[in-house]
Amino acid sequence: MKILKIETFEEDKIVVTVEGYPHAQPVFLADTKAEDLPALLKVWKVRQDAVDLINAQTKIKVAPIISAELKALEGKGI
Repeated sequence: MKILKIETFEEDKIVVTVEGYPHAQPVFLADTKAEDLPALLKVWKVRQDAVDLINAQTKIKVAPIISAELKALEGKGI
């Protein structure tokens, strides 16, 4: 895991952009110490991976709708 960017967020927070997580960015208090951030990110990663797993399992798969014109071709010679 690699820290790509750290930016301010609101008045008292920072948001961290982490490689491999374009869909989620952890937010921490702005007074977080540099030596504490790696451990906090490791905990965040474990939790985010669990959320991502749940989200992947609960996605509803929708079958594509076949047009009436295509269905009319069933059973016909070509």
